[in-house]
Amino acid sequence: MQTTDQSITGRDILKLGTPYQDVNLYSASHGAGRQMGRKQAIRTLKDGGYDLRAATEEAGVRLVGGALDESPRAYKNIRDVIDAQSTIVEVVGQFIPKVVRTADD
Repeated sequence: MQTTDQSITGRDILKLGTPYQDVNLYSASHGAGRQMGRKQAIRTLKDGGYDLRAATEEAGVRLVGGALDESPRAYKNIRDVIDAQSTIVEVVGQFIPKVVRTADD
């Protein structure tokens, strides 16, 4: 059993391997993966006036730390990632984080 997280405000997915997981060496992603590199995320989000604190509060998540490079907007959509792995993982549950600790700026 393994979890896959999307971002600091997204759903975490609890999954099991399927009988076909041997085609992927019994491995699956451990996260959604970035759609923006760290420097690009900081530059893009800062220039766009993105408020990470407001975004996490709106999502009901208490954020401790909080550098822009860990923003939910820097990551891919977890559903798309899980859907792409549908032959090697079975989703058995999901949960939403309430407190998240990240590095400081």
